Amino acid sequence: MTSDEARSILNKGHTRGVFDASYMIGYCGLQIETLQQTRHRAEIGPFYVTSAYQGCGAARVLLDGVIREARMRDVEQLELYVDVGNTRALAFYKRFGFERVSVHPDGFRIDGKPRDAYFCILRI
Repeated sequence: MTSDEARSILNKGHTRGVFDASYMIGYCGLQIETLQQTRHRAEIGPFYVTSAYQGCGAARVLLDGVIREARMRDVEQLELYVDVGNTRALAFYKRFGFERVSVHPDGFRIDGKPRDAYFCILRI
């Protein structure tokens, strides 16, 4: 990812990055609901770590930070969607306490093909 691409993602205001020196190796969004009836919830995503840095703790650093920020902002429930075939991500989120709640048909499109997604929550 180029510096300009990283800057563009981070400038949107809802995304955090993790870096190796000045090189962004991953990012994670946190979108907190604003309506009175739903402001106890926030959605995580997009969540991405470059393949070269997967398994080295970068994703854990990102998710720990997002959970900490959500708690500081009085969020009580984090929500995210995971492709049903992404067993590695599902195991990662499960280690943090996320639970699968339902299936979202056609939740993602990969190369134009529909993919189902699990809707997962973490009560914090």
